Amino acid sequence: MRILMAGAIISIVGMTAFGQSLSVEEIVERHLNAIGGHELRASRTNQLAIGTNSFESKLPARRTEGRSVIASDAGNHMFASTFNSQEYPSEKIGHFGGKVDMPWVTAGTRSPLGAFIKDHEKILTDGLLTGTMSMQWTIANLEKTKGRVRASGTKTVNGRRAYIIDYYPRGVSSDEFSIKLFFDVESFHHLRTEYFRMIPAKPQPFGALGVQGGVKMGLNESFSNFRMAGGMILPHSYKLDYITDSNSGTAEYHWTIDITQYMFNQKLAEDFFKF
Repeated sequence: MRILMAGAIISIVGMTAFGQSLSVEEIVERHLNAIGGHELRASRTNQLAIGTNSFESKLPARRTEGRSVIASDAGNHMFASTFNSQEYPSEKIGHFGGKVDMPWVTAGTRSPLGAFIKDHEKILTDGLLTGTMSMQWTIANLEKTKGRVRASGTKTVNGRRAYIIDYYPRGVSSDEFSIKLFFDVESFHHLRTEYFRMIPAKPQPFGALGVQGGVKMGLNESFSNFRMAGGMILPHSYKLDYITDSNSGTAEYHWTIDITQYMFNQKLAEDFFKF
């Protein structure tokens, strides 16, 4: 009997250690506390993350560098980058006063990242993009976004065991678009967000052979190098990986941002959140 009881206790402890026993509410609460205390988080009037960036693509092969800023307050979210490239001079993604603002990169064209977000605006309007680097962060504003969350086990992410939370934006079919958030089982830091969209293959018109191939699109946001900033623990390394896979081939695009400075409660111009 003692052996059986000891085995049961070890099993329970093991489940807790490997992240199998926490509810989604507990994961959310511990994650927010891992950023900083409620009063400290609530004391922010705005937050800016400033740093250097690099962009790299395969097919076609390109590489460039520049600067980035992620700025936010209670009602606005800006993600802006400049690059040393004539073909890709800048990336401007904004959600200002409830409206999405995404200027063209060049006349009539968007970057692959901009096109994906424009087609899936909930990434921006629900505060998913850039994670805790923005005050609009979904997990801190679930009452506002009305998105549904569900605990979905654990998975290893970059060598770290992580809780998985499935996120369901209001009004979006989970059959068309899936979103998964990953939180370190020890520190509760937000490690990654995965977005996946599958466009099914379509039969060819009568008289044609075969089917028209489907398209797989995946965007991953990765966060690391968690350090103190303004009394909170925030990521200082941010990476976006966007991959599309279709009959025409696989295309890969990678953005890396290294944050050199966080700033809080700045006196911003009235038209700061505007492109």
